Amino acid sequence: MAGMTTDDPNPVSLYFHGSIPIPVGHRVEVVEAYPGRLLTDLETGITYGKMTHFMEWESTSSGELHWPPTTPLPGNERARWSGRALVCQVLEINSERFQTTLVIHRDPPVTAPYR
Repeated sequence: MAGMTTDDPNPVSLYFHGSIPIPVGHRVEVVEAYPGRLLTDLETGITYGKMTHFMEWESTSSGELHWPPTTPLPGNERARWSGRALVCQVLEINSERFQTTLVIHRDPPVTAPYR
């Protein structure tokens, strides 16, 4: 990414459709899940995801406005990790569409102590 630099030798770059303005320095949790990533800003508690992370597809396909539960559906999680936002770039594609690039310093995996 031209013009964006970090001191992190192995940053993770994530790309999203939509506006996900995570302030640089905030800790985030990333859940790799179907149908895509679920992202939580751990400093503010704001979660960014798709409607289908929270509701069955059949209930979201009618085009009507829905108020889903605030916890994701169980069973779709593939992996979970956390880190710190190094770069956040939100770009307007046109007056109705945005894209977000996040560069994250991934925390080392947590391991259980030896017994």
